[in-house]
Amino acid sequence: MKQPISKNGFTLIELLVVIAIIAILAAILFPVFAQARAKAEQATCASNMKQLGLAAMMYVQDYDEQFMSEWQNYNGDGCSNTWPCQIPDTWGSTPNGILDWFRAPNTNPVQYGLNWGYELYPYTKSVGIYTCPAAVASQWDPADSNNGVSYAYMNWIGDQGNYMGDAAKLANIKDAAQQILFFETGKTCWKIEIMGWNGWYGCGGSNSFNTQNTCPVCSPDWLPPHSNGRNYVFADGHVKFAPDTQMWVANHPAYWNPQCQQ
Repeated sequence: MKQPISKNGFTLIELLVVIAIIAILAAILFPVFAQARAKAEQATCASNMKQLGLAAMMYVQDYDEQFMSEWQNYNGDGCSNTWPCQIPDTWGSTPNGILDWFRAPNTNPVQYGLNWGYELYPYTKSVGIYTCPAAVASQWDPADSNNGVSYAYMNWIGDQGNYMGDAAKLANIKDAAQQILFFETGKTCWKIEIMGWNGWYGCGGSNSFNTQNTCPVCSPDWLPPHSNGRNYVFADGHVKFAPDTQMWVANHPAYWNPQCQQ
């Protein structure tokens, strides 16, 4: 007589237990994966900014120890009494009549005006390093694959806090390792930006300020992209991550303005 064939299988209870175990493991591992991804994005941004810092150091060596200038008046066209610099709409191809904000690294500097992104491009040779993968898309100036920018240049360096002023020289900075040069905006748009005055109370600083309009949260949408903080490039070229709470311009003016360094 033939023996009956035994059929082995999972019972419903066993299947439910397996599913429950998988769900528990997923709940444990997904936050770990998210943290690992966030750390990887932070590292990518730090690498991008390190390259920008090195490019700025090479630029300084080539230009008599002077950093990149901003808001210059080219051929008398605009820049005399408006910010950002405006030019006549008859120029046509200029976006919104804005003269000196970045469109792409190969933009004609005579037409659009120089900016730090354009000035550093011969040293970076890459469009991609201007963008942080953790930055959110700007709702008011959306970027594309050719002109995404996630970093701002310090105005106290680019124009020394004076409209159309000359850029600072390295010799003007007493402690370059404590002077911010670039920092993350937390967003990506097509504009090369220069910022550092929002929330400014002078070199004396202030303990009472609007956290939604004080750099590094220079505007309400400049939110910290990495664990309540962001990466900074300093004027000696090194990169550092710091929480926003440790970097408020109102609390630490000497980080932002070299004129405040004692």
